[in-house]
Amino acid sequence: MQLFLAGIRRQFLLVFLVAALVPLAVFAAISFSAVSQALHRQQHEALVSRRQSLRAAFGTVGSAATDQIVSYGVWTPFCKAIAERRLGWIADNVTAGVPAQTSLKGVEVLTSDGRLLAAGGEFGGADLHRASVVRAALRGRVSWEFAAVGDHLYVLAAGPVVSQNTTDHRRYGVVVFGQPVDTALLSRLMSEIGARSLALYVNGGLVTGSGSPAPGRLDQATDPTAGGNAVDTTILVALRDGAGRPQAQMRIVLASDTLSLADSALWHAASWAFVAAVALAIGVGLGLTTVLRRPLQRLARAARAITAGEHPEPLEVRLRDELGELALAFNAMNEKIARQLAENAEAYARLDETYLETVTALAAAMEAKDHYTADHAASLVETVLAVGARLGLSKEALRELHYAAVLHDVGKIGVPGQILNKPGPLDDEEFAVMAEHTVIGERIVARVEHLRPVARIVRSAHERWDGKGYPDGLAGDAIPLASRILLVCDAYDAMTSDRPYREALAADAAREELRRCAGSQFDPAVVDAFLGETGTSSEDGARPKPESVSSGSLRRP
Repeated sequence: MQLFLAGIRRQFLLVFLVAALVPLAVFAAISFSAVSQALHRQQHEALVSRRQSLRAAFGTVGSAATDQIVSYGVWTPFCKAIAERRLGWIADNVTAGVPAQTSLKGVEVLTSDGRLLAAGGEFGGADLHRASVVRAALRGRVSWEFAAVGDHLYVLAAGPVVSQNTTDHRRYGVVVFGQPVDTALLSRLMSEIGARSLALYVNGGLVTGSGSPAPGRLDQATDPTAGGNAVDTTILVALRDGAGRPQAQMRIVLASDTLSLADSALWHAASWAFVAAVALAIGVGLGLTTVLRRPLQRLARAARAITAGEHPEPLEVRLRDELGELALAFNAMNEKIARQLAENAEAYARLDETYLETVTALAAAMEAKDHYTADHAASLVETVLAVGARLGLSKEALRELHYAAVLHDVGKIGVPGQILNKPGPLDDEEFAVMAEHTVIGERIVARVEHLRPVARIVRSAHERWDGKGYPDGLAGDAIPLASRILLVCDAYDAMTSDRPYREALAADAAREELRRCAGSQFDPAVVDAFLGETGTSSEDGARPKPESVSSGSLRRP
């Protein structure tokens, strides 16, 4: 204690040292707090993405049901059977036949004024004339919604029954199909969105679930709104009918990512760093003398460098005295901060992997409508990344290209199934509908802030080098480079894959087609890079400039 109190000069120097180190400790605390808040924001965005993935997966189920409605709703024999009240024919072909042959386990047929005519499957005792989709069908619309029938939840689709005769404009009745949200469907959805478990509650009671066990009632859940612990994160999604009335709630349990652990580690490190800084200031201050000036100046410069976000060189240790110990301790703290920043970068990388898993699950939802799309997206990623690296894209640009390769066809979720899977060339009207998938895909991707740079790539994935592409008619360098890379790799993948309307081309023929179209449809530099990856070059032969790839693979986006 006497040594501590000896001399005003030493006490002044001790205060000076503390004043130099405290800003560093405050900077570390503020930095860790900012990183923690950013991690929590990223976690919130990840949860929002999971909700969007679940809604997109249910949207695919609803679209499949409405496709069936369209198929049965435009059927002249069905119209005749309703008009003549031939209930036996209706039962054999619709109310009993559909539940026996498809996943649509509930069927109702109503007259054109909304009266129940026949019901089958799980709708045997139900009357759905008040459902929103039925009222919409009576007005001529085909739509789907969630509807609780008894203690069960259904994806309910309805539409008018009309004649195939285009001169007959009468509505003969309404047909309603219902697919139950059961354990099998939840198991599929759980896999698509990457959840640990899914549980469906109607009127607060558990109806069915998949994965880990769920509470019997929603009010018995440990966290009924949103939250989690070190193992799981739980969120709720309300399922509503077409009028916005809640029909059920879905409880989603996700395996916790590293965000909460990283947050705890950040504050733990910040606390120890602060304690170490204070202890170091007091210990070193006891031995300060006038020779501290120059070392303290070096220390202050290094502290300012860290405050500016730099990683300074370690301080030179000349003597194993108090000053040397201070320099060693500062170097250790500097390295610890550098390691902590590296760990933060690793946490962000793991979060980026979580986003990629989420968007991959969203792309996988397309498989229910177009089996080619899922396999195509998986095979495309490796090729586009190799070509992008060959063209010198940065790490961030390659990351955006990776997401774009997975998501470039996600807009096809908004294309009717009868057009998407048509076994032949599309006419002009159908092609115009199909071409809208780039704009739809842009809108879907742009809703996720983390993926907004990718949305422009998705929109321009079918623009041509000569300006004859869609949707904006961009040409040359006005097209994003990532979109130009996607177009070439997508064309090659499409040409070498069997499609419903033609057989695959041989690899050599497909490469020759790319070489032929370089300079008109494709960016010549990208074609060169692609062919270079496959061991050839567009300069090996002449380069004519046709209007489009002759294989027809690009006729359908």
